[in-house]
Amino acid sequence: GYFYFINYQSIRIVGYYKILILFLLILSIKVSSQHKNLLYTCIVIAILYSINQLLLNPIFYENVSIHILSGSLYYSLRFLTIFIFILAFSSWSNSQMKAVKMINVIEKTLIINSVFIIIGFLFQVKLFKSYHYNSLRFGYDGWFNKVNEVSYFYIIFIMTLYYRYITTKKQLVLLAYIIGVSMLLGTKTVLLFLGFLGLYHLIIMAKHAKIYRIVVLVPLFFGIY
Repeated sequence: GYFYFINYQSIRIVGYYKILILFLLILSIKVSSQHKNLLYTCIVIAILYSINQLLLNPIFYENVSIHILSGSLYYSLRFLTIFIFILAFSSWSNSQMKAVKMINVIEKTLIINSVFIIIGFLFQVKLFKSYHYNSLRFGYDGWFNKVNEVSYFYIIFIMTLYYRYITTKKQLVLLAYIIGVSMLLGTKTVLLFLGFLGLYHLIIMAKHAKIYRIVVLVPLFFGIY
């Protein structure tokens, strides 16, 4: 109900996630001597940006909110985020163990979100649609409300599950389930990735790969031609 009354179609939920994560990363930074250069780089970039925007940009003060929400400040933070993450990650004790825990949390989050994707698809829930602004486009992204980024999250998850399957022969059911859910996102990126992954499996990893190479590659060649 909250999202309905505040016009959820214009709310970028993922933006709040990013701000929270970025804030937590900054709080966790403990810079060692070997990472001081990276810290200085981030500071210099931030100073140069501030000088450029506050003193040299003639249109910055015309609409400050646009620069903060979707303009130059937004993209500068996106650029700096990777450096902040590296500083935070390198300052953690037992960083490898924490990385594994983070991956587990992300995987569980994607699995939980997949349930809402299916609910959105079955019951046509507008809140979970990928394209709120276009009623003709198909797709459901659950609670993330940012379908392009979510597509890459599920692509990476599928790659991880696929690697586990071909190396341990486990989690095939989960892999098939996530592949099915990812198709409900409605993005061409996911469909293209699944097509390439299917080709790779058939002509490289499958038991009868040699046969599949003939069966698949010949029609594919003529199709592309």
